[in-house]
Amino acid sequence: MKLVVSDVDGTLLRAKEQIVSQTVIAMIKELTKKGILFAAASGRCYSDLVRIFQEVKEEILFIASDGAVVVYKGTVLCCFPIDHALGFEFLKDIYQYTKAEVVLYGKERTYIIPKEQEFREIISRLGEVQVVSCMNRVQEEYLKIACYYKENIETQLKEYLPYWKEKFHIPYCSREWIEFTACGVHKATAVEKILELFHIKKEELLVFGDNENDRELLSFAEFAYVMKKAKAEIKQLCAYETEDVVETIRYLCLKE
Repeated sequence: MKLVVSDVDGTLLRAKEQIVSQTVIAMIKELTKKGILFAAASGRCYSDLVRIFQEVKEEILFIASDGAVVVYKGTVLCCFPIDHALGFEFLKDIYQYTKAEVVLYGKERTYIIPKEQEFREIISRLGEVQVVSCMNRVQEEYLKIACYYKENIETQLKEYLPYWKEKFHIPYCSREWIEFTACGVHKATAVEKILELFHIKKEELLVFGDNENDRELLSFAEFAYVMKKAKAEIKQLCAYETEDVVETIRYLCLKE
């Protein structure tokens, strides 16, 4: 293997963990010594991933905002933003005409215009969160947009979703959240670009995931491991399962 890509939350990070363990750090350092690239792939923004992987931030690739941006050693290798005018029109529609909260992901920060204090507290775990008065004033590129409603987000968006979902990709959807990236943009989009840039073959790729936003990534790779606790519809995408990513990587890539 020449490239190992892993989802973060629920895969490398266990419940309530805020930074990766020293076991994960040691594994990444061993991969680097062997000339194997490691990439952290997440729905989180880039700055939050840097916080989580602070100790090895200069050694790994960051695939942030569900594949919308790839950063290596502080340099953006590729970026697939949402068209600014389209994104702002969508944010304005949802914010003005529904009860839903909206979240805008940039490379460095996550931006909100909170309607309720409860939402501000929920979103604070996303790292660098900035409250703004208008999303059109955000200078960063629009990498991802999320909509939240505590009771049922789809009921709030039912009049808008049929129109807007045709203009975006939806990497993740739950009872409370729906997330949007530019059309055709997901974790596998980013990984495919990395393979091209680093001249790595698809059969030299190993990936790990556990959730809806890993669907395309797990389907793309020939060697894909899903977490044993994942939902059945995600498990069926993979031939392999694991309960411990580090242990599996050590066995496949680091054993003598």
